[in-house]
Amino acid sequence: MNISSVVVQTVPKFLDEVVESLKNSDACDYHMHDEKGRIIITIEGDNVSEELKKMKVIEQALLQINKIVEGLLGFSRKSESSLETTTSEQIIEDTLVIAEHSLARYSNVKIERKFTPDLPQIHVDKRQVQQVFLNFMMNAAQAMPEGGTLTIMNRMVADKNNPSKKFVETIFRDTGIGIPKEKFEKLFQPFYTEGKKGGTGLGLSISKSIIEKHGGCIYLDSKVGVGTTFFIRLPAL
Repeated sequence: MNISSVVVQTVPKFLDEVVESLKNSDACDYHMHDEKGRIIITIEGDNVSEELKKMKVIEQALLQINKIVEGLLGFSRKSESSLETTTSEQIIEDTLVIAEHSLARYSNVKIERKFTPDLPQIHVDKRQVQQVFLNFMMNAAQAMPEGGTLTIMNRMVADKNNPSKKFVETIFRDTGIGIPKEKFEKLFQPFYTEGKKGGTGLGLSISKSIIEKHGGCIYLDSKVGVGTTFFIRLPAL
């Protein structure tokens, strides 16, 4: 039997979930322990080399998630944004890579992409907007415990009060349990977690602050038993 180890410096909470899912693997046995602040994942089995390749992919995803968590926890600190010109589609695709392993826990959730071609670019702090998109992806998956479809779309829209002002709108639509209209405003209040297991209740509040800081806005539509749609608008270049 071969034995190898992978050292990962990241948030243990995420590793707990990853290792728990890997325990179902028939190829190898996985063990995890904390050694002076370093997370050691030990892999035992006859197919260690193949499993190590998988762990390297997981390690990179965890490091990305760790950066996002640090960003969320440090968002209240005043710091300069690192702005760059990019597209909503690129941010969506990059965030889906980061979210892949977390979303894999929701095996009956299907992701559909419906992108509008040749949309204007946006000038944003890419990492912060990834935080926002990741939050909506995970919220959608959690809202569909029996499975469903998360449709991710984008399009260009105009400000109804100022038609010359254009936005790139990214849309996250799930087929989940839905949200009663009387709870819409409460969703963006800090620490609001009603009806959701775990979590800090800060995700939507921080997401709203990030998007507004970029000159955009967030709004939603939902129907109980049908699903929820979140619309994220960012100024178009």
